[in-house]
Parts: sequence; structure tokens; C-alpha cells
Amino acid sequence: MSQFKNFEKDLESLDKLVESLESGDLSLSDALKAFESGVKLYATCHETLQGVEEQVKILVDDIESGEKKMVPFENVGE
Repeated sequence: MSQFKNFEKDLESLDKLVESLESGDLSLSDALKAFESGVKLYATCHETLQGVEEQVKILVDDIESGEKKMVPFENVGE
């Protein structure tokens, strides 16, 4: 579950970066650094969400097929 804690932390950091960028108070250099950090955080969050989406899809498919199979989060996509 630490991956979810990291996701929440990364999402919070991304939100703060967006607020900083939207404030208009950053220098161009600092804004560029914040933007670069934001892009990296976005990619990390997006990857986590894709994994969760795939896990949900597998579980729903199993329910629809009548199978009762749980797939550990770490094994999704393998």
C-alpha cells in the first residue's frame, strides 16, 4: 500500500506546483523548474492510475465471468 501513499504525496506535490505556477509569482527559471518537476510527477501519478485501472478491469472481468480471483496489485500488467 505504500505505492498509494506515494501517489497521494505526489499528487499533493503536483497540486502545490500547479498553485505556484498559477500564482505568477515565480521567476521564469523557477517556473521552468516547477514545470519540469510537475511533468515528472504527472507521469508517475498517471502510471499508478493506469495500474489501478487495469487491476479494476481484471477484477470486473473476473466478476462478469463468474470467477472469483484476486490479483495482487504488484502483479497487474504482468
